[in-house]
Amino acid sequence: MRERLSVEDVKLNVDILDVIQEYVILRKSGRNYVGLCPFHSEKTGSFNVNQQEQFFKCFGCGAGGDVFTFLMKITSEPFAVVLKMLHERQENQKSGIQRVREGSIKKDTKKLPDKELHQISTSLAQTLVVLDKHKTHLMSPSRGLSEKEIEIRGYRSFPDKPWQPFSKMKNRNYEGFPSA
Repeated sequence: MRERLSVEDVKLNVDILDVIQEYVILRKSGRNYVGLCPFHSEKTGSFNVNQQEQFFKCFGCGAGGDVFTFLMKITSEPFAVVLKMLHERQENQKSGIQRVREGSIKKDTKKLPDKELHQISTSLAQTLVVLDKHKTHLMSPSRGLSEKEIEIRGYRSFPDKPWQPFSKMKNRNYEGFPSA
């Protein structure tokens, strides 16, 4: 039997702050949260979220409302679609809590000896290189480093694909290293 989507049930179980923080960077200010409004351009934060009362209000453009209003405005989706999105989110949260309670989620990691961790981190660092644009900056008159100094000091550029150096570690989940 299909469960009926209840607006009140979703409102009671979905926190507006959690939803809005997926779209807006907020900082706590008193009992509210403040950030830059996603609905208009501004330099100072006039976008407020009241977690206790479960509403948002922008004092710059006047936008305001509940979690449904926010999602309808930011995603340009109709109410029915937003209600379904929030209902699915609520169900996912419930099932996640249930799995934790049942103890079905286990951390599948092995602790490696420090020596092996050092070898892995060293080999990962060696896969990284200094990109030409960074080398040019490091060798500029303001920095004044030579190629030899750059090599000795171990400068590296962050890769365009951050997980690329970890690709050789696929199917291995070591504590302290993200799995690829």
